[in-house]
Amino acid sequence: MKFKDTVEGNGAKFVLVTLSNAEQVHPRIGEKLNARYAVVFNYEKPDRMLEEFSNQKGITLLMLMPEFREYHLQTGKDLHGFGSSGVEHWNEGGHRLAAEEILKFLQQRNLVPSGEKISFSKTQDKRLNLKFNYIFHEPDL
Repeated sequence: MKFKDTVEGNGAKFVLVTLSNAEQVHPRIGEKLNARYAVVFNYEKPDRMLEEFSNQKGITLLMLMPEFREYHLQTGKDLHGFGSSGVEHWNEGGHRLAAEEILKFLQQRNLVPSGEKISFSKTQDKRLNLKFNYIFHEPDL
């Protein structure tokens, strides 16, 4: 909460953005992990825990995983990994979707100016410099 207080103490709005991993987004990868460990993982639980925490603490929250999953299910495109792996970190498509969703979220809440729609091309993606602050805190839920 200290980070949130510092951000808002300086006149800005604190927004928590959850990321995604391939197992949450791509059903075939989640199924492989479930089979490997002979257990059915609840891939939505981390986001639900953060949502509960955010609600309790009055934190504005954007969960990217549902949008990533929906995009993948509609298009069949992988958003994680490179080549045929489909796992690991976001690929170019994942970074593009995250940037678009974060911008849309911030504009809808009037946290950044809205106006013309901004699109992200491959050339622009390489020049984007998004900084994420990872603050790991195990809340007492």
